[in-house]
Amino acid sequence: MQKTFSFPDWLDYLRRLMPISGLVHVGAGAGMDSVRYAKWSVPRAALIEADDALANKLAVAIKDYPTWSSHAAFLGDKEGESTFYLASHANESGALKPEDLGRIWRNLRTVEERALRTSTLDAMLGELDTTEPINWGVIDCLPALPVLRGADGFLAQADIIVARVVLDETLLSDQGCGKSEVDRFLETCGYRCVASEEEHQPALGRAVYLRDWKALFATTCATQRKLAFDQEAQIKQHSQAHDELSKLATDRLVQVEKLSQACEEQSKRVADAHTQVAQLTQARDEQAKLAADRQAQVQKLTQVRDEQAKQVADAHAQVEQLTQARDEQAKLAADRQAQVQKLIQASDEQTRQVSDFHAQVSQLTQARDEQAKLAADRQAQVQKLTQVRDEQAKQVADAHAQVAQLTQAHDEQAKLAADRQAQVQKLAQVRDEQTRQVADAHAQVQQLTQARDEQAKLAAERQTQIEALTHARDEQAKLVTEQQRQLDEARLKLEQMEVQNSAFATHQTLLRDELVRAEAQIDLIKDVLLREPGL
Repeated sequence: MQKTFSFPDWLDYLRRLMPISGLVHVGAGAGMDSVRYAKWSVPRAALIEADDALANKLAVAIKDYPTWSSHAAFLGDKEGESTFYLASHANESGALKPEDLGRIWRNLRTVEERALRTSTLDAMLGELDTTEPINWGVIDCLPALPVLRGADGFLAQADIIVARVVLDETLLSDQGCGKSEVDRFLETCGYRCVASEEEHQPALGRAVYLRDWKALFATTCATQRKLAFDQEAQIKQHSQAHDELSKLATDRLVQVEKLSQACEEQSKRVADAHTQVAQLTQARDEQAKLAADRQAQVQKLTQVRDEQAKQVADAHAQVEQLTQARDEQAKLAADRQAQVQKLIQASDEQTRQVSDFHAQVSQLTQARDEQAKLAADRQAQVQKLTQVRDEQAKQVADAHAQVAQLTQAHDEQAKLAADRQAQVQKLAQVRDEQTRQVADAHAQVQQLTQARDEQAKLAAERQTQIEALTHARDEQAKLVTEQQRQLDEARLKLEQMEVQNSAFATHQTLLRDELVRAEAQIDLIKDVLLREPGL
C-alpha cells in the first residue's frame, strides 16, 4: 500500500535528504514551529519576527534551546525604513497592507501601522556567530520576494527554501507574493520548485524550492569545459611557441654551422695568404740578393762596358723587370696583409656572433625544458579535472535518484491536497450552515427583543414582579459575567492554541465561539422573558 505524506512529513523526508546544519525562519510568530524543529534536532536556528509582542513570546518558546536565537527584526530587500501593518488576524501582519488581502480574507483590516527600520537577511545572518553554514530557510511571510532579494549571500549556500506564496494570483498580483514571481526569482538563483501545498485558505500556500544541482552541475561543467578549453588553447600556444623556438634554434644551429664552416674557410684562406706572403718574401730576398750580385757584376763589367754593352743593357732590362716584379710582389703582399687584417676582424666578429648564438641556444634550451615541465603540470591538472568531472557525474546520478523520489512524494502530496480540498469544501458547507443558524438566532433575538419592549409597557403594573425579575436578572448578570469570564479564558486558550493550529482551525474555533455566545444570549433572553407572567 502506497503511503501518503503530509506536508510536514514531506519536509521531514527532505530533511533526511538534505540534513540541516542550520535553519533561519523569517516570520516565526510566537514559535509554533519550534516543536517541529526540536523534533528534527536542528543544531542551530535563527528565528526572526517583526511584531514585538510575538517576538517576546518567541523568545520564551525557545529559551530551552541554547543554540537557537530569536530576533525582533523587520526584513526587506534593503536597509531603510518601511511600514509594518498589524492586521486583525495576527498571522497576516507584515509589510503587505491587510486590505490588499481583502479578496482572500473577508473582513481583514488594519489595526495599527508602525514605521520600522528594515534590514536584510544577509545583514541579519552576518551578525550571527555561526560556525556551521545555515542551509535551510523558511520565509513564512507575505510578501516573500523582498526578503529573498535581500538574501543573495544566503541563497548562494542554502539547500532548501520554503516560502509562503499566493497560489491564486488572480486575487493578488504584482506584490511580490505570487508563486510565479518567486519561482522566476529563485530559478535565476539556481533553485527549482519541487512541490507546493495549499493552506486552509486555498488561495494561499507554501512552496518548497530545492537547489537545482543539475543546472548547477551543468554550469560547473561548462565552466570547467571552458577552463579546459582555455588551458588546451594555452597548451597549444605554448606548444606552437615551443615548436617555433625549436625551429628557430635549429635555424640558428644551421647558421652557426654555416658560419663555422665559413670561419674555417676564412682561416684556410688566411693560412694560404700567409704562405703566399712567406713565398713572396723569400722571392723578394732572393731577388734582392740577385740584384746585389748583379750590381757586383756591373761594377766588374764596367771596365768591359763597351764590349759587353749589349749584355749590360740586357742585364739592366732584366734588373728593371725583376724590380718591377719585386714592386708588384710588395704591393701584392701589402694587399694580402690588408685582406688578412679584414679577415681577422671578420673572424673575431663571427666568433662573437657564434658566442651570442650559443647563449641564445642555451636560453632556448632552458625555455624548452620549462615548457616541457609546464606541459606536464597542465597534463596533471587535466587528469585532476577529469577525476572531478567523474565525481560530479556520480553526484548528478545521485541527484537524479533524489529527484525521482521527490517526484513520487510530490504525486502523493497532490493526492493528499485533493483529499484536503474535499475536506475544506465539506467544512465550508458546515460553516455556511452555521452562518445560517446564527442568522436565524439573530432573528429570534430581534423578535424576543421586540416582545420584551412590549412587556416593558406593563412594568408599572408589575413592579413587584419587576423586583423579582431584577433579582433574577442580577443572578443572570452574574451568570453572564461568569460565562464572559469563562469565554475570556477560552479566548485566551484559543489565542494560545492559535500558535499551534492553522488559520482554518482558528477560524472554525472563532465561529464555534460566536455560536456559543449567541446561544447563551438567546437562552438568557428566553429565560428572562419566560419568567415574566403572561408569556
